[in-house]
Amino acid sequence: MITIHCDNNAHRLDAYHLLCILFDKSREITATLSFAIQGDRVNCSGVLQLEDTTLPLQATTLISRHKSQKRAENAAMGKAILEGCNRKLPYGYSVGVRPVKVPLSYIKSGVSPDEITEFLQTDYGMAKRNAEILSALALEELTWEQTLTEKDICFYLSIPFYPTRCSYCSFISSAAPNHLKILPYYVELLCKEIALLGKALQENGYNIRAMYMGGGTPSVLTAKQLEQIFTRLYNYPIFFNIGEITVECGRPDTVDEEKLNILKAFHVDRICINPQTTQDEVLNAIGRCHTTSRFYHAFELARKAGFSTLNCDLIAGLPGDTRAGFEQSITDVLALQPENVTIHTFSAKKSAYLTTTGQTNPTKADTDWVDF
Repeated sequence: MITIHCDNNAHRLDAYHLLCILFDKSREITATLSFAIQGDRVNCSGVLQLEDTTLPLQATTLISRHKSQKRAENAAMGKAILEGCNRKLPYGYSVGVRPVKVPLSYIKSGVSPDEITEFLQTDYGMAKRNAEILSALALEELTWEQTLTEKDICFYLSIPFYPTRCSYCSFISSAAPNHLKILPYYVELLCKEIALLGKALQENGYNIRAMYMGGGTPSVLTAKQLEQIFTRLYNYPIFFNIGEITVECGRPDTVDEEKLNILKAFHVDRICINPQTTQDEVLNAIGRCHTTSRFYHAFELARKAGFSTLNCDLIAGLPGDTRAGFEQSITDVLALQPENVTIHTFSAKKSAYLTTTGQTNPTKADTDWVDF
């Protein structure tokens, strides 16, 4: 159990995430942190109690180096924790889902990518290679961002239904078949909402750059329901010239030729068919209803249908998986030559079956893939 005592609640979550990266959450860990501001300097001090071991924490950074006091405090805290534990991480003490935000803010203010790479190494403790990757990503993101206008938007269509519940997921709280009974009513109301939004967006001069139908698992819809939704969308000219349309067909066992042909007929460019792993014993352990052979079949159907972009998701660190198994999954998927491969790291939700039954504490075999 990880406990954080901090005199600034704005940093408690980042401290927790950093400690989760460093230590097994089943250990008794308590961090006590405080901040002091002296002119341009931020000082973070405290102690880290690891069961019977007490580690002093101490680090200083400059507000002027980080553009804001909050960001400087966060950097000082991360530096104090890593140095106190005598540890290094590839991304240093940068945590959160969008580490590219920091370099992006500096590129926008005119700092060169080389200078940002150096800054990420010295002020965030990143490895050089990771700092270079983030700097390059920030530059690429800025390039795309500069093509957008205030009237450009992305459109998300939510289909929050799953055929079954995976053992690591808590997105649905009762049996999926019961939810599927209300799908026809949901589609009917969704079409009404599309009509309202389509009219409003068109009248106000918006331009849809990309559309994503996600969930849930949108491919749990029947071919007729998919046709019903896309027919309603194309009643409005604003949906005629979308740059990219993605549909999440995440469960291979919900993919068939009829559905794919409907999506292709309505100009869907990109679909996601997600094996998560190509190890059947792992798929069975996490409650997925498909097999690896079913994934291959769904992928082949999608290729034959002629989609320009196919994405495959994999999850690193699934319960029961190993480094060898994870490497094999990557090899298997890359052999299919999908245009995109997305790799997620395993995370069991709070009320997921794996969490409530105490099966989420990692072992050495579970975490060995990190090195890879």
